[in-house]
Order: sequence, then structure tokens, then C-alpha cells
Amino acid sequence: MAEEVLDLLANIPGLKVIGRTSSFQFKGKNQDLRAIGSALGVSYLVEGSVRRSGERLRVTAQLISAQDGSHLWSNTYDEPIGDALKVQDQIAANLARALQVTVGADSQQARPTFKSPEVYDLYLRGRHANDRFDRQGFETAVGYFQQTLELDPTSERAALWLAIAQNELALWGLVPPREGFEKARQSAQDALKLNPRSGVAHGILASINSVYDWDWHSADRESKAAVTFEPRSSVVLGLAGLAHSASRWDEAARLLSASLALDPLQAAWREELGNIRYREGRLSEAERELRKVLELSSTYGEAHFYLGRILLAEGRREAALEEMQREAPESGRDTGLAIIYQAIGRKEDSDAALTRLTSDHASDAAYEIAEAHAFRGEVDEAFVWLNRAYQQKDVELYAIKGEPLLKALEPDTRYKVFLHKMSLPE
Repeated sequence: MAEEVLDLLANIPGLKVIGRTSSFQFKGKNQDLRAIGSALGVSYLVEGSVRRSGERLRVTAQLISAQDGSHLWSNTYDEPIGDALKVQDQIAANLARALQVTVGADSQQARPTFKSPEVYDLYLRGRHANDRFDRQGFETAVGYFQQTLELDPTSERAALWLAIAQNELALWGLVPPREGFEKARQSAQDALKLNPRSGVAHGILASINSVYDWDWHSADRESKAAVTFEPRSSVVLGLAGLAHSASRWDEAARLLSASLALDPLQAAWREELGNIRYREGRLSEAERELRKVLELSSTYGEAHFYLGRILLAEGRREAALEEMQREAPESGRDTGLAIIYQAIGRKEDSDAALTRLTSDHASDAAYEIAEAHAFRGEVDEAFVWLNRAYQQKDVELYAIKGEPLLKALEPDTRYKVFLHKMSLPE
């Protein structure tokens, strides 16, 4: 309910609405409302409750000033469970009026409803599972969204969220790239058939064009369409930024910064922005972004690895080693250790880490193996693994341009050939 109301408010002209990731950081926590308002940089907060009794739904909502905690508006809605979507629309419109934002508040376009409460329940279960942000959550979400579409093939929101969950599985490297991205592409295209103006669906296609296809022209076209249709969506702006991050760093940083302005506690886009700053050589900014990622989520996958890589570029080798040792085994620890041990002269330890990495991840981390060989000065071996990464459609290969760990490869003519093969500028 909270997320649906948030999405509705975000589409009302005149309102700047903080995205779900940042807003939900405070869900269920008994924190001072003024402190929350300050952390999010907002003037007003909305809170409420949802209770279900049999086939009826009771929803309370209230608007609160973040300046002094005073209550500006409140209301209670008691409706049949099948009218949940109508209640959400009423809450959003009433909140807009309470804020005296009248433009668009009375003219919100009707949204497609679900065929039955049972179909809506499956959809909600999928949304809940997707919020786990791990393999089990994404896979469970995919199952629920597929069930929703079996019962209601015209549900554009189920089709869209199926594409989102499948794209997350692929982006996180939890399924083979060809399998994951092709399924996400088909689902995004299905969502566009139901709603050709879906910015999120165009954004998913833009990220697939970039990360998987290395089709930069199509990525640019889809990202422009995404931002045109949903210019105030933090998700759309983040996906568009990801689509440009291979080589158009200025544009990518602009879009990611715009996304973070709407959703400042979103770790994924902050990590992506930090990695762009790293490749630009703006190391203090890169370090600040990655430290913020770890403040938001101490277990965020590869964040310790990325921070260690930045610290190494800054010449802080011991600090870099500490970060790499904190990384999870499945998130790049051995890659980082092979690199850092080499940097501090512990060659045997570097060899051991690289051996483990190659033995355990030859089929799903060829790009990282290439990075380790390149940093160790083993140029021929690095190109062997880069070519494997190319054949495997490695999910990290799109970010090859400007990677400092590959510096030793740049004078080699094979490096220019490789960039040309990916249609990247030298």
C-alpha cells in the first residue's frame, strides 16, 4: 500500500517524492520524525497503517510536518479488499490536496486494475519476495509474477515486475547471462505491448542493451525513451545512468545523481556512481560513494572489493588489503586478494588466491581473472581471459573502458582491437 501511494504521488506535478528504497529505510522504526525528515531532505512525511479483517480493508493515512512533527491531515478508509487500488488513488489525491498541490491531483489517469483479489494477492506476494534482494527472493518473485500473468495476461504491472526480477537475477550474476538477460528482454517487451509508455520497461531494455548486448546505440535510444516517459522516476534515471556508464561517464553520472536526489539511500546507484568516479580518476569522490554504500548495507555484494580497488589506486595498500579481506568469497574476495598481495610483494599469496579464483570461477568470473592477470603484468594470460569473458558475455565486461587494473594492457594493440570488437571508443 505504501509503495503504491508513493508511486502515485511521484506522478503528481509539483511534488518531489523520495523513492522507495530511501523511504523504506525507516519503515517499522520508532525514530524521531524530524530526524527522518532531515535525513531525507523533505518537508513532509506520510505514515499510516493497513489492517485486513475478512474481506474488508481499513487504511489510515496521515500527513506530518517534518519541521515540528505536527499532524496536518489524516483520514481513515474502510473498503472491501477488492477496492484496494481505489483506496490508494483516494489517499494520493487527498494528500495532494492537503499539500495544496492541485495541478494533476484531480486528473490522475485511471490505472488498470486486477481481475480479482486473488490475482492482486499473487502480485503483492511477488513484490514482497523481490524486496529480499537475493537469489531466493528474485526467483520466488518470478514465480509469483508468472502465476499472476497466467491468471491475468493483461496485467501490465505483473509483466513489468517480472522483467525487473529477471533483470536483477542477470545483473547480479545469479543466472547465466544468456538465460537471464534474454528472459528479462522478452518480459520487458511484453510489458511494453501492454503499456508502450512504460519508462521502467524501456530502462530495462537500455540496461540489457548496454550490459549484455554492448549495443550502445540501442542503449542510448531506449534510455532516452525511458526518461521521456518517466522523468521523475528514480528507478528509470538509475537504469538510464547504468546504460551510459560504459563510456559516456558525464551523462551516466548526471542521471545517477538525479536518481540519488530522489532516492538518496539507494545503494545500487551509489555504487555505480562510485565506480564511474573511480574510472574517471576522481578517487576521493569514488571512495566517499563506496563508503556510503557500506553504511547503507555492510554486506552489499562487491562493495568491499570496489572500495579496496579505490584505496589501491590511492596508494593505500594496507587499507585496501583490509577491505579485500572483508569481502565475501562469492563477491570477489580472491580477485581482490590476488591483486593486493601482488601489490605488496606477497607473490605466493597472490598466486594462491588466483589459483582459487580460477578453479572456482572460470565459468562465471573470467573478467575478474583477466583483471588479476593484467595487474600482475601477465599480459598474454589477461587477453586469454578477456576473450573468454567476451565469449561468456560476462556481466562485468561492459565496464572495461578506463579500468585502472587493466592499465598494463592499454599499450598492446590487442587492447584496441578488443575495444573495437565491443564497439567502444579507444
